[in-house]
Amino acid sequence: MVSTSRKKRPLDRGKVAFRDSWLIVVAIEGAKTEKWYFELFQHKRIQIIVRENIENKSAPRYVMHQLQSFSREYDLDEEDQLWLVIDKDRWRDEELYSVCRECDDQGFYKAVSNPCFEYWLLLYHHELPEIQSSRDAKSILGKIHDDLNPARLDTIYEDPERLRTAVRRARKIDSDPAAPFPSETGTHVYKITEQLL
Repeated sequence: MVSTSRKKRPLDRGKVAFRDSWLIVVAIEGAKTEKWYFELFQHKRIQIIVRENIENKSAPRYVMHQLQSFSREYDLDEEDQLWLVIDKDRWRDEELYSVCRECDDQGFYKAVSNPCFEYWLLLYHHELPEIQSSRDAKSILGKIHDDLNPARLDTIYEDPERLRTAVRRARKIDSDPAAPFPSETGTHVYKITEQLL
């Protein structure tokens, strides 16, 4: 009997020079900021593939579908990691809990920010940024970036010392690291960036 299951495609790991290298696949909600940030960390031991939000569908479930699609299509190694990177923002807790449970069931990792990814970037600059909304976070970050030489942006966010500082700050405000997402203002993006360190 002929199997009707489709064979998974081998993943082109040509960029990866070392035998002990591995892959991180990141499915993102945002259109620009997250993609720019994660692509800063391409290096010889870690290959990062960013799965962008298609058709501007930003609901957590649509973002998770990007990981599911990738997982079905490609033959992945045991060490490879698939990460869901989304914002708490306006989504209801019930919806996020449901998506996070599905991610756990499928072996996907989660990095949820409350309210938004930009809060993670603020932790590079401030100990405890005081914000009330995504709009606040984006406004404060915009002012910081306006004061910087644009050519220095990549250097700031790639800097291992600044990254460790942001991780320490995020851990400090994370009252329940085992929770699927921060219930208060905070971010779990530090969990994926610890892999990059």
